[in-house]
Amino acid sequence: MKTFDPLPIWKEPLEYVEWGKSFEPPMANAWLERIGDEICPIQAIAVCRLFVPNFVEQDGCVFLEHKFELDNFRILQAQLDSRAQIENLINHTHVYDLFRSNAEFDERPYIELADLLATMWERALSIAFDDRDFEVLATNSDQDYGPIVTFFTKENETT
Repeated sequence: MKTFDPLPIWKEPLEYVEWGKSFEPPMANAWLERIGDEICPIQAIAVCRLFVPNFVEQDGCVFLEHKFELDNFRILQAQLDSRAQIENLINHTHVYDLFRSNAEFDERPYIELADLLATMWERALSIAFDDRDFEVLATNSDQDYGPIVTFFTKENETT
């Protein structure tokens, strides 16, 4: 038997693994049980759009549809020389802003989520724009407000 994982960076959340170990015998695939307990189908549908977003193309630039505003684009277009710079700024997504919470939290899941989003956005972009190359980045720096995911057309592209 061979297994094939199209998302090899995914790993079961540690909290779910620990929860699964609390059962006798320990629960395999605890993540699947927790999804059934904590997430309804409506939430799952919405989260799918986060991982496989809709894109918009404007004047040769590609953006996350939910981040694109034409007026903002025009302002940046007048100020910046590079299509990649404009795309990078508009697509710039702070993972902390996707989930509103005042509670103290562990940063680890946000970093893991940024990596997963970057992987999925890269795959979605390659399907939607199979003739273009994009740089998709997940970063986490002390100079930024938590993990960030963004993408832009590679500079050598001539679309």
